[in-house]
Amino acid sequence: MAILCDFKGKDKRQVIRQVLTRIDQLIADNITQYNDCFLALEILSENRDLKDLIKEEAHMLSEIKLENLPSYEIAFERGEARGEAKVEAKIVQKMLTLFEDNKIHEITDIDLSVIKNIRKKCTPPL
Repeated sequence: MAILCDFKGKDKRQVIRQVLTRIDQLIADNITQYNDCFLALEILSENRDLKDLIKEEAHMLSEIKLENLPSYEIAFERGEARGEAKVEAKIVQKMLTLFEDNKIHEITDIDLSVIKNIRKKCTPPL
């Protein structure tokens, strides 16, 4: 509703940027609610002929660093975990011919069930 208020001589672009920034601060973690608010802002902006400014400012604000996004951090952590799992698997594979599963677990602290699964995959069927 802020878009319908009197801007009291303030620059339209600045007001729109403040409104968009505030929406982002309040509900950026809820994409559905964010989209609903942005749609309402677009609809209400039609009454003041601000649609193009809204589009420009939204585009400008969307050009952010990907590494600051929570989804980027989550993907990075998952990738890091996958990398760790690959390294663990290689270590276990090299130790399989030398030690029993319990000893590999003692040495590496890798979960015993992980070690057993790797052994199953590496041992040819009889």
